[in-house]
Amino acid sequence: RLDGRMRRFAGGRVVNAAGPWARALAARLDRDLPALFQPCLAFNLLLDRAPIAEVAVAVTPKVPVAHTYFVLPWKGRLLAGTFHAPIADEPVDSVPSEAQVAQFIADLNVAVSGLAITRDEVLHVYGGRLPARAPASADAATREVIHDHGVTGGPRGFYSVSGVKFTTARLVAEKTLKRIFHHDGLGPATQAARRPPPLFDLSREGLECAGAPLAGPADVVAARLRALVANESVMNVDDLLLRRLDSTATIANLAAARQQVLRLLGPEVEG
Repeated sequence: RLDGRMRRFAGGRVVNAAGPWARALAARLDRDLPALFQPCLAFNLLLDRAPIAEVAVAVTPKVPVAHTYFVLPWKGRLLAGTFHAPIADEPVDSVPSEAQVAQFIADLNVAVSGLAITRDEVLHVYGGRLPARAPASADAATREVIHDHGVTGGPRGFYSVSGVKFTTARLVAEKTLKRIFHHDGLGPATQAARRPPPLFDLSREGLECAGAPLAGPADVVAARLRALVANESVMNVDDLLLRRLDSTATIANLAAARQQVLRLLGPEVEG
């Protein structure tokens, strides 16, 4: 998509970790695996409202069949989630309807006395698909699926993986690699290879800097951005700003942020 060229990659082992598209890719290269991914819709709301506490707070509206949500501080604003809903097993955009957003806001207002959020205070809707426990269910799956296509008559060395959520992704990756190593007689990686060092300092001060990667002395900011460009397959400036940083929603002027990155990195990233 970047330059219109086709490239072919060959490997003895290929892991299909395509998220919501994992089932479609498995069907294209082998067969459909309904158990691999049954979708449900999940979304969070970033609200133009000061946090109600310094930590995450669990809230539950007093309504029939209530769900528990979390409201937490994020870059000086209030982040609320997660709303789950059934979704059709079709390749449609994972965008919640206005009715679903309104229902989420109503639940939050019932759950937190005096909150009184309005639709105009929604700065961003973070939506996506998660694997569900069953078709047409709003209950997210709690266990990953790792399928070896070779043992069921499909391409040897081809594996499909469906995880659960971001916080368990690392563990699912390790489980997948262990299964591949076991089947193929490969030796385990070294400890250093299994646990690479983080890109950024994980101290409180380091995390605060990583959370505001465009703030601070120019040389420090440039070093942070170069680490992302070197390690995260950054293709251009917008790729860096929109997909590699977690502070994009708080950047008031995206055009100015682009110019700042170009001044710091110059030809290291495309415009």
